[in-house]
Amino acid sequence: PADGRSDTGVVTLVFLVVEETAVSEFKSDQSGNAPGAMSEQGFSGTRAAQVVGITYRQLDYWARTGLLEPSVRTAAGSGSQRLYSFRDILVLKVVKRLLDTGVSLLDTADMYGVGANERLLAPLLRARRNEVVLATKFGNVRAPDGTLLRIDGSPAYVRQACEASLQRLGVDHIDL
Repeated sequence: PADGRSDTGVVTLVFLVVEETAVSEFKSDQSGNAPGAMSEQGFSGTRAAQVVGITYRQLDYWARTGLLEPSVRTAAGSGSQRLYSFRDILVLKVVKRLLDTGVSLLDTADMYGVGANERLLAPLLRARRNEVVLATKFGNVRAPDGTLLRIDGSPAYVRQACEASLQRLGVDHIDL
């Protein structure tokens, strides 16, 4: 746009809304004494499920099927406890919101967060790739800090951008 703002995409907007909600829920409900509260290392599975608004059983299923594995500590046998980071909680809230609303078209681009949006979608796509139409865009070549370097629609860049998107998204094909 002429005003200098970058297009953020629908999923990025959903993520920002969910992030704001999660931050306010976290701040208003952080007593430190509640069972399953955040430890110094991360959130327990019980607490993560409560914050996200899903059952512990659903969270366990998502972890076992690879939809979202905890980034702090995974379960490593009987009696072990998964620990989720604050970012994991945000991703879980986004995934839940997307599934609850019946999203079937995921439209992303390599420029949204310099690939961060595509990495955000990867866990959802791992578990539900066959249920969505995946679209992506390219052409705005950006520096790692997001600065626009150039616009490139050359065949070589199209291939490079698609291969990078496939890797970030964790899929073997893009629909559109």
